[in-house]
Amino acid sequence: MNKVEQIKQEKDGLDVWEDIFRYAEQGFDAITEDDLTRLRWYGIYQQRPNNGHFMLRVRIPGGVLTSAQAAELAALARDRGRGFCDITTRQDIQFHWLTIADMAEVLPRLAGVGLTTKEACGDVTRNITGCPLHGVNADEIIDPTPLIERIGARILNDDAFSNLPRKFKICISGCPAQCAKPEINDLGLLAVKHPETGVVGYNVTVGGGLSTQPRFARNLDAWVTEDQAVDLAVAVTEIFRDDGYRVSRHRARLKYLVDDWGPEEFRARLQVKLPFTLSAGVPMEWEDTYEDHIGIRPQSQRGLFSLGITVLVGRISAEQLAAASDVAGRFGQGRLRTTLGQNLIVLDVAGEDVAEASRVLADAGLTVGAGPVERGAVTCTGIEFCNLAVVETKERMREIVSFVGANAAVDSPFRMQMNGCPNSCGQHHIADIGFQGGRVKIDGQVHECFDISVGGGLGNDRAFTHTIRRKVLAEDAKTVVANLMNAYTERRETGESFKAFIRRNTDEDLAAYLGGTEIPADAEVMEG
Repeated sequence: MNKVEQIKQEKDGLDVWEDIFRYAEQGFDAITEDDLTRLRWYGIYQQRPNNGHFMLRVRIPGGVLTSAQAAELAALARDRGRGFCDITTRQDIQFHWLTIADMAEVLPRLAGVGLTTKEACGDVTRNITGCPLHGVNADEIIDPTPLIERIGARILNDDAFSNLPRKFKICISGCPAQCAKPEINDLGLLAVKHPETGVVGYNVTVGGGLSTQPRFARNLDAWVTEDQAVDLAVAVTEIFRDDGYRVSRHRARLKYLVDDWGPEEFRARLQVKLPFTLSAGVPMEWEDTYEDHIGIRPQSQRGLFSLGITVLVGRISAEQLAAASDVAGRFGQGRLRTTLGQNLIVLDVAGEDVAEASRVLADAGLTVGAGPVERGAVTCTGIEFCNLAVVETKERMREIVSFVGANAAVDSPFRMQMNGCPNSCGQHHIADIGFQGGRVKIDGQVHECFDISVGGGLGNDRAFTHTIRRKVLAEDAKTVVANLMNAYTERRETGESFKAFIRRNTDEDLAAYLGGTEIPADAEVMEG
């Protein structure tokens, strides 16, 4: 039994709740080592350099925020988070620089506006994600909002699911572009209309995930109605809880169980647990498009528009979030959404107010839309706060975006995604250009560097990135990206996408396009 399993056996993660407020009075030094692990069940995670400060993650199911909630998040960032917070790739909000004493104030304030940090981290079902425009997307197959709420309430409020082998991620997608990325989730529910009955239900996929050994989710050849979906989600979670691997933390994700069982065996075992007979999956074609819902988009509600704001690398200041909250209240109906691309959307703006609302946002430093480089830039937390990261990410990506925007002829959106370690919180495996951080020692001096990978993406033509150059010095990253993008725009065939260009060229050619400084042959590659 590994150490975390021992900790969970001795006391459930959720049972640390009362201790949080006791520790808030007694101070950081009173927290036991085991309870530092259990604090994660309430979204509280030690931040680097582990000297008494914490990250706090807030669940935002489906990315749904009210203006009152956004205003309180902005106030908390101002009062306790040193003036900023981060939007994550699962639509959560993260604060930094909080102390354990702060939790006695912050947690009740969140609860006061209907927000929670419960099971935002830990070996539990994480925030359930979905298309950020669900309910207003004119093209959506179904509005999955009620299902996101029902499944979340069912699992989050049942202590029977507070001790899973590892984290468990659910995606519920009603968007034909599958922008919520079901392919990389443990459980995906993909809306599709049954060709015989015309009923809209959900195809089921299981076993997706990234980290150091990425997997695309496997099709279960199963289709469920909306009414059946909650029972199915519970049953899949139970299988993971009861049959998932608990000896090694590295093999404790659902994808390894699906690898060993195969989708047919998994489906058979799932069927035993269900009070209904699974229908066969419905054939579906996914739109192989880049869809981030950024910019000004007409909603399904006549005369209303969504304003998709680019929040570069997901970091937003307290003043900016407060401004977005104000715009949502003044020009809309008090509704906002966080996105899986670490961006933000204001909903329900009348056509005649779009220009003024956009101007107010711009005055706060928030751009509605943005160029093709900015909108697809995603990073993990990086060495600034994360104990696993070995390189800086957010400021490095800002530098890359600025340089590439000024020095490369980029005319279509593309995804640059950066990770400070191999674990892929920044999802570099599915990027057009992915960065995995590392370190090298040259002449006794340690340098940050990146492995550069290309060719990732989701949809019908899904693929993980592959590495074309290892250990590019971090200061050269901006140059090699600009060089590669210029090679693409100069050498592409008519109508050729970046992914197609990558596949048409050899890895040797692509590496040559990068340019940059070559790492000396005798450089020492360091762990991490």
